[in-house]
Amino acid sequence: GVINVARKASEHLGIVNSRFECNNVFLNGVDKCYDAIFLLALHGAVKEDYDFMKTLLSIKKQGYFFFESHDITVDMEHYERRCRLVEDNGFELKLKKGETDAGVSRIISVYQRVE
Repeated sequence: GVINVARKASEHLGIVNSRFECNNVFLNGVDKCYDAIFLLALHGAVKEDYDFMKTLLSIKKQGYFFFESHDITVDMEHYERRCRLVEDNGFELKLKKGETDAGVSRIISVYQRVE
């Protein structure tokens, strides 16, 4: 799946100091910090802000958070609320882009941890 794509992209780009893993920080908690975390259309499954914050706490300073919405036609308010939570907790927005694929409109936001 996604890990294989990441590995192949890393190999193609000649990046030798990378490691990829799939981890459920909501269930397993945070036992180490990461340079980047991708949260792809999953934030709605996390009901409590405290559990959502576990993701942010596991990103190293200057690390990146890639955050994808669910279908924004039905979930925009929830996504924007979570974006404010990210920004209020030491992250700076670097990129925000809308995409539509197979009739589903999503937003992808890229944040960098600055605190």
